[in-house]
Amino acid sequence: MVIHQNDKEVGRIYVPPRHAKPDTYVEHWVLYPGYVYPSNKRPGLKTIIVPLEESFSSLSSFKNSLFLQPGSRLIEVLSHETKTK
Repeated sequence: MVIHQNDKEVGRIYVPPRHAKPDTYVEHWVLYPGYVYPSNKRPGLKTIIVPLEESFSSLSSFKNSLFLQPGSRLIEVLSHETKTK
């Protein structure tokens, strides 16, 4: 996925394939230097996450596709999904 803020690409996200649909997995986020956390509540900031047309079969193929800029941040997000009642 691609993260856009005010029509500028500011990051990418890799979510691994979940063949057996596990409820716990790690997302890999790459945030470029211009990324602003939405919690900063900057007036007029619009953040959109858009699926990529291309898909990656592994984390290494995702990383190989990146052109990391100096100052980029690599973040791993542990995700756990549960169903609501």
